[in-house]
Amino acid sequence: MLPLGWSLPFRGKERLDRVTDHLGGERELLEWLDRHPGLPRLTARLLALTGNLERFSADPAVIGALRSSGAGAAPPAQLKAVLPPALGDETLSDLGYHLDKLLFERHVQEAKQFALATTEWLRTAAGQSADVPSGVGEMRDVMDHLHKDISEAEADARTGQA
Repeated sequence: MLPLGWSLPFRGKERLDRVTDHLGGERELLEWLDRHPGLPRLTARLLALTGNLERFSADPAVIGALRSSGAGAAPPAQLKAVLPPALGDETLSDLGYHLDKLLFERHVQEAKQFALATTEWLRTAAGQSADVPSGVGEMRDVMDHLHKDISEAEADARTGQA
């Protein structure tokens, strides 16, 4: 229900809002989900990625670094169908929307692979940028952290471990 929650029917949105309010907000909901292994943890971590993609899409330094490293950091095959030919202000938001859509449609395995490809591509692109403004360095660090978290959640889901 969380991915693309804005598109839920009224009753579904109302129930999701009640649970979110009960836990203290969206951040607390994601933290609660992260404490449960398997799909809940993976969902929380994938949604953390979509939130960060949205946040970094508003940073001109990040977008500039992606544009300048575009030739050197070719996106992985999983991203090519989603990315426009020219990287722009909407690129990261588009990746986040696609990830939300995969989760909403219950394509969990594809969502995990897409998320890992996204974080790897952004880490590489940020690392290739000649001038690393603070926002770009922060994005690289966040993507590195999220890549590890999503990988761990994926392993937890496969093994059934907490």
